[in-house]
Amino acid sequence: MKGIMEMSNISDKFKYLFFEHADNEFIIDTTNNNKIYTYGEFFNIVLNFSEFLLNKGVSKGISICYVAENSALTLALEIATLILNAKIALIDPMKGEEEISNIISRVNPKLILRLEDLKNISIKNIKPNKAVFEEINYSVPYLITFTSGSTAEAKGVVNSFENLYLSAMEFGNEFNLCSKNTFYHNFPMAYMAGVLNTFIKPLFFECKIVVAQRLSFMTALGFWGEIQKYNVDCFWINPTYVATLLKLDRDVKNSQYTKNHNITIFCGTAALDSSLKQKFEEKYGTKLYESYGLSETLFISTNVPGRDIKNSVGKILKSVDINLSNENEIQIKTPWMFLGYIGKEPVLKENYFRTGDIGKIKDGNLYITGRLSDIIIKGGVNISPKRISEFVGRYVDEFAILGLRDKFLGEKIACFYAGELNTKNINSNIIKNLGKDYSIDEFYQLKELPKNINGKIDKMKLKLEYTK
Repeated sequence: MKGIMEMSNISDKFKYLFFEHADNEFIIDTTNNNKIYTYGEFFNIVLNFSEFLLNKGVSKGISICYVAENSALTLALEIATLILNAKIALIDPMKGEEEISNIISRVNPKLILRLEDLKNISIKNIKPNKAVFEEINYSVPYLITFTSGSTAEAKGVVNSFENLYLSAMEFGNEFNLCSKNTFYHNFPMAYMAGVLNTFIKPLFFECKIVVAQRLSFMTALGFWGEIQKYNVDCFWINPTYVATLLKLDRDVKNSQYTKNHNITIFCGTAALDSSLKQKFEEKYGTKLYESYGLSETLFISTNVPGRDIKNSVGKILKSVDINLSNENEIQIKTPWMFLGYIGKEPVLKENYFRTGDIGKIKDGNLYITGRLSDIIIKGGVNISPKRISEFVGRYVDEFAILGLRDKFLGEKIACFYAGELNTKNINSNIIKNLGKDYSIDEFYQLKELPKNINGKIDKMKLKLEYTK
């Protein structure tokens, strides 16, 4: 039997993992009393979930919505949906009631599930059949994840499983990942990074996966303890978590551990401040490999061992084609381009996706120098200022919502306004309806807001004046 890396067919790789390695340890779920699943046990849960979905009327092309909490059961549901050639839309449980309701109405799913629903499914032994993987169409719409754009509504990005697979394989090959690696999965499972970066990639490189709670201030307190307990040697973090670990970690044993062990640390989902990167690497004696990608284009570039270029998001992956516009906007073409947004075809310019990011390329390395859009990236989460404006505009006429640079969050949300405003009530309302990520971090009351020649609020002037 050929090894998994010698196989080019996705179905063959699935069969290799779940049949040839059925008795091998695959997942340790720290969210469920450190439950250990072999490949075979995990696949049995997949088959049970698939049967459950089928009995609920889910089949080819049908959509389900899942409020995705971190759990091994969440990962099993994703594969169960794939087996049925159905579509799964992932929803962040931290979002507000209005936002969740809006997403569900746009997806119009056959079924809405939460983690408790999965826990209540009775698991029986089902005889596995290799043929299920031969019946999968890997190129049709499969995964829907939501990311904010320049519009008020979060964009529902649609990808095929083949997209995820191709991107994961090309990225993973840069790091020579293999069955000897243990991956720590602490990215939120509702987002692309929680599927592609920390599940699909380690899955197809035969890495053991340790499922943990999503990144947060509280999980940071026990983070290094779990890394050591489970002998983790690969994990992803975002810039906000880098800052959190630097702030909270006072135990010198942790930095001694990282300096004495070969640990690969990936950093993504938002721009990493160069000073933050330097402080982390000096403290822990290990590299932070910054990368770049989008839900629409998946992995684009990454720094790699032996080629970690300062201020760069890494070398461009070999299958990625990048064009810079006259404004130096990064425009991308990949073999794993997304299929479109919910109900919409992808808007491309000569088959290139316009990222809204400004950059440059030097010696095959990509540098991000700015953004054309107003999107705020707070703690690795894309925030639409227009969505927040809908709430603030109910209470005050003259205001502006901006993202200001912040070493801890990457960017913080600032509200500039003229007049009177009950800031506490507005934030409470925003958190209830949109979620905590959308809460305004700073309020600035001004006598009047600066205007440009056209009479519009001069946001650039405000940003320059209040960025420290």
